[in-house]
Amino acid sequence: YTNWELSADRANSARRLLELSGIRPGQIVSVRGYADQSLKIVNNPEDPSNRRVAIIVLNEEYQKHIKNISIES
Repeated sequence: YTNWELSADRANSARRLLELSGIRPGQIVSVRGYADQSLKIVNNPEDPSNRRVAIIVLNEEYQKHIKNISIES
């Protein structure tokens, strides 16, 4: 069981919890595990704060803004 698998499982557990709480699967854009590649506390990989889940919620207005930016680029 690798660090990558643990990270992906943690991310998918958060996704499942969101879905059980009423978020429709189509509302979830992506689920990512970063393993040891995006540490919050770089000099201490074992720090508990490195084992985290970040959830970003975008409202419809901001989603439209992002789409417009990508179209203009």
